[in-house]
Amino acid sequence: MIARRDISRTRSIGYRVSILLTLALSTPLAGAETLLAEGMREIEEFRMRQLQAVQADAEIAPFTTDGCSGNQSKSWEIMARVIPAFEAEFGERPPWEACCVAHDELYWRGLVDDGFNRRIAADRELQACVAATGVRLSPQLSLRYDVSAERVRDAFATISEWMFRAVRIGGQPCSLLPWRWGYGWPNCAFAMAANAPPGVSDIKADERVVFFNTAAWLDEARMQWNIPLHAWVYEAESSTLRKEVFATALEIEYGLVATPDSQALFDRRTNLLIADNERGKTLLVRIAGQDIKLPESAANGQSSSVLQFPADLIDAIADRGRIRFFAVTAAQETRRFEGEVRLVSPRGVSVISDIDDTVKVSHVTDQRLLLASTFFNPFEAVPGMPELYRQLAAGGASLHFVSSSPWQLYEPLREFMDAAGFPWATLSLKAVRFRDATLLNLFKKGTETKPEQIVPLLERYPGRRFILIGDSGEQDPEVYGEIARRYPQRIQRILIRSLDDATRDATRYLTAFDQLPPGKWQLFSDPGELSADDLLR
Repeated sequence: MIARRDISRTRSIGYRVSILLTLALSTPLAGAETLLAEGMREIEEFRMRQLQAVQADAEIAPFTTDGCSGNQSKSWEIMARVIPAFEAEFGERPPWEACCVAHDELYWRGLVDDGFNRRIAADRELQACVAATGVRLSPQLSLRYDVSAERVRDAFATISEWMFRAVRIGGQPCSLLPWRWGYGWPNCAFAMAANAPPGVSDIKADERVVFFNTAAWLDEARMQWNIPLHAWVYEAESSTLRKEVFATALEIEYGLVATPDSQALFDRRTNLLIADNERGKTLLVRIAGQDIKLPESAANGQSSSVLQFPADLIDAIADRGRIRFFAVTAAQETRRFEGEVRLVSPRGVSVISDIDDTVKVSHVTDQRLLLASTFFNPFEAVPGMPELYRQLAAGGASLHFVSSSPWQLYEPLREFMDAAGFPWATLSLKAVRFRDATLLNLFKKGTETKPEQIVPLLERYPGRRFILIGDSGEQDPEVYGEIARRYPQRIQRILIRSLDDATRDATRYLTAFDQLPPGKWQLFSDPGELSADDLLR
């Protein structure tokens, strides 16, 4: 007669052997990982281009999944059906099958933009999920099979490693395997990668590319997404002479001098402002499975265009409402120049917000303090504003910033907003070139520049309602009041952060908001006075 402990031990061994044997029979050998040596990325990027060529002219099929690929789920199911004792002991499906289904959904989409890194991330998520399943089940399995919880976790960790290796080899795009990356698209194994536009972006080693955040809009009549791309190509400038001239002017006129603590900030922001804008540069971007050449950069180094894509294609490949893209560069280029476009639906609420003294402490009414905060000091968020904007975004609002700052300061502004906790947003800044008449844009009033930034947003999204947020330091009340009179049904609320003691009955506000319903606009000093839920109603 076999002792009870021996039965448990036999079961524990049988459980582990069955799992590992199933995996060994249904997935590529782990020894194939030698194929992951140097050169694998080059092969996979070529296959991504094959997949891109197919995606350009095809529609993605409905999502399907076979559970765990490589016949794992199928083999398990057969064993459970043929051998009742197997099902009684181990169940009818692999315990980690939910991990495989989530992995399949990522593979089905087969996103091409940054596809190599996306596939690695998907495979690592699968590995982590299987290992986590072992952690979750270890208490009950250790009791059932009379082994330590640690051994159960180790077994699942081993299985997760095998599965990771298997999908790294068998999951490449354009293979003949049914679980390949991008299996939702027609098989691209024999597609010609040359069908995609050849070439790379015209970028030198000392030049940089910045892609500004943009928002797409849907043409419902044609059922196509309009996707704006906006890039800046420049060469970082560290001209000691130019900086010294600028620094001397600031010292003489305003008594501003860089300290050891502020020197790095001053150098970086000044270098951006005096950077050499690269005219005549052609960028090749990979977006939505296609390589597309952007218009040549203008004298200010910027290139702007609007691309049209079928709505079903974009909706299929979108990642949480955004489309990512990147500049196609030479093989030896190690830098990555990436961008994002948010898909803003035709209906909903959008927030258009000023930056200076609305969400960032800038002291726009004091020129000396304004210059100090712009060139010498770390950017500082207005207390409470990041939290308010996060609440608005969580409620479904899209966010657009408009500012009098020059485009050259986009990266420091974006970094500040990320660090302060502001949600993802587009930015619309001033076009300034320090070698021609556009320099005068820095000195234009908001009443001249901001309508040009705001009105296009209203025109692109005729079905959306807008909340306008600004401050009393410049002309935000006057600008917003005029826009609300032009678009009375589109402007839901106007919020003005008060920088002084003026009240609603001040002549300025009575004039700025003339003819508007009293509840349409509001002054506030503390963001805590505002309710995101109330604003979004």
